[in-house]
Amino acid sequence: MQGSHVPTVGIGLIKRGRVRTVRVYGELAPGKPAPRETLFPVASLTKPVVSLTVLQLVRQGQWNLDEPLVHYWTDPDLAADPRLSQLTTRLVLSHRSGLPNWRYQLPGGKLAFLHAPGSAYGYSGEGFEYLRRALERKFGCSLQQLSDSVLLRPLRLRDTRYSWADDRLLDSTRLAVGHDARGAVLRTPKPAAPNAADGLVTTVQDYSRFGAWVIRQTSKPDSVWQAMVAPLTPTGQPNQAMGLGWEVRTITSQPDQGYLLLHSGRDEGLFTLIVLHPRTRRGLVLFTNADRGAELIIKVLRATLNLPELES
Repeated sequence: MQGSHVPTVGIGLIKRGRVRTVRVYGELAPGKPAPRETLFPVASLTKPVVSLTVLQLVRQGQWNLDEPLVHYWTDPDLAADPRLSQLTTRLVLSHRSGLPNWRYQLPGGKLAFLHAPGSAYGYSGEGFEYLRRALERKFGCSLQQLSDSVLLRPLRLRDTRYSWADDRLLDSTRLAVGHDARGAVLRTPKPAAPNAADGLVTTVQDYSRFGAWVIRQTSKPDSVWQAMVAPLTPTGQPNQAMGLGWEVRTITSQPDQGYLLLHSGRDEGLFTLIVLHPRTRRGLVLFTNADRGAELIIKVLRATLNLPELES
């Protein structure tokens, strides 16, 4: 932690499909030890929580993976594009939406398709935001309310929120604020509105419980869970593809060990990662609040799971 200028680290260890250990190390401020209930912004680790919210709705018969999202929401920037009718939840969750990561990266800041939906891999936060708007329009409630009803409350994830809209539910004194590569404190945004691709705030305990639950679902014959772990979209890297909300990485060094489910999160001042190994029912949740957090996380992975597939 000292060598990488990482002041706070959270680690959750999953064994046999259950949370075995949760530890938080370091300080929230000089002289203020970080508690076990430290709140971490987790960046793109938002996406798996949104994905599982959607898959729960699919399992309940309330949502269809292949229904065009235009039935519920039309972004004004795309209203005249006939390809909009091809955009579905399955394509969003597997990063084949055809949309950019963020619209501000395009000329004029207007949303546009980079290619036809379903035709190629392209990591996209905008795709998840499009899905959020469609969900909220159909169900007439916020993403937070939807997740609470089908995922967060059933799993007792009481410290997991998409925004700081209601500060009564998040204690800012427990927040692990971000730090730059030299260890200097950064301003940590507190979004007032939910974003389906980024901005989730949670604890190691909550996210580890979520990861353990996901591991347990992968062993079930339910078609939705099997679709979640199917390698749908090659990412261009060896043995790596996107499933529904997860990167699916085939373990080639030990062929009898199956695959890994992974997702990472990176924003200014933080790096986070979850790795799940369904075959052994093991997993790791790793949160840091610093730009160089990935350096530390890689060392922990090497010491714990010892799989060459985690070197990249």
